[in-house]
Amino acid sequence: MSFWCHVAEGALASLGGMMVAGQAVFSVLATSLGATPVGLGLLISLGRLSVVATFLAAPAVEATRRKKRLVLLLGIGQRLPLLLSAAALVVLGTHHPMACLVVLAVLTLCRNVAGALVGPAWLDLIAETIPTERLARVFGFRQGASAALGLVAGPACAAIIAGIVLPYSYALLYLIGFAVMLVSWCLFAMVDEVPASRPRREATSPWAYFRELLPALRRDAAFRWYVLFRACIRTSAAVRPFYWAAHVSAVGVEPGFVAGAYLVASSVAKIVGNTVYPFLGERLGHKTVLGIGVTLRACGAALAAAAPSSAGFVAVYLLDGLAVAANQSCNSPFMISLTPRDRRVGYATLLSVALAPVGIVMLPAAGLAVQGLGHPVLFGATAVLLVSSLALLARAHPRPGGAEQEED
Repeated sequence: MSFWCHVAEGALASLGGMMVAGQAVFSVLATSLGATPVGLGLLISLGRLSVVATFLAAPAVEATRRKKRLVLLLGIGQRLPLLLSAAALVVLGTHHPMACLVVLAVLTLCRNVAGALVGPAWLDLIAETIPTERLARVFGFRQGASAALGLVAGPACAAIIAGIVLPYSYALLYLIGFAVMLVSWCLFAMVDEVPASRPRREATSPWAYFRELLPALRRDAAFRWYVLFRACIRTSAAVRPFYWAAHVSAVGVEPGFVAGAYLVASSVAKIVGNTVYPFLGERLGHKTVLGIGVTLRACGAALAAAAPSSAGFVAVYLLDGLAVAANQSCNSPFMISLTPRDRRVGYATLLSVALAPVGIVMLPAAGLAVQGLGHPVLFGATAVLLVSSLALLARAHPRPGGAEQEED
């Protein structure tokens, strides 16, 4: 039962976030409220500051043997800002759009802080309760189910944005997202928890905790290469909001069409990818599937650089969706294979700390690149970076005798 509860709750949580998070819908909303490309990048990158909370809480999270109650409590913090965002749009969206943007940014930061605290605890919980050979299926099936629901959400979002005046259309989307994620919270409450069999660690200060962890990391070359690889992927993700902006400006279509086209095309790709990739990862290795995803992401960036038609941008969304599905289904199982079991939370937290500056810097930098050089240059440089990152991935070898063995 826990397997399918994880799949269902994850599908609904992803769907709720997909409808309102810093992806197509939020990018179009922020632009409609007056955000510039640089401002859009700053708004989305603001959420990366949540890594500070992850760093401070890591020792206490790892010292907690039963993490389900912690995940449920923090899950409320992930969901409540969606309801408050809907209220802010209704009250401020019409007459005070910039104030509304500021409130939305603060609420997004609160939501991201809760999500950053949930992440390591949830990952450790699922690694202890789901058999290793089924991990990729959990991650893949939950995202595939979310993508299937996105086929309905995409046209619904487009219809709501086109049929209801701003800001009430987006307020309704936030309200729907809150309701969907509330159901996911109830489903997670039904998950069984098996307490970790490893000895309980005493909570220490964050500084003492990481001083103890860093020497082990210095000797772990495979994880260092993996961190560099993830930094490249995080950098490439900074261009995604600008795909939609380029679609609107270069082709001249309506924002509602872009939001709906992205959600539908991305959902189709994720359904296919998250259905196939878990089994492909079990056969070829999760590392191989990650490499396939990077290659597809590079192809999408190269196509976007060619300034395609509206149909071309839909193809970009399909390629990007297939790449995201590879990451969704196989990245976490691969990372678990690289980390020592008794330091899983610490390794996950250090990864978040290392990648946060990349996310904070690259989104505004991408906005500056668009304003100074144009979309094609940004997309072309991203394609080159992604191809180069494959060399880093090749050096990240799973831990011998660890959670799993990969075929390189």
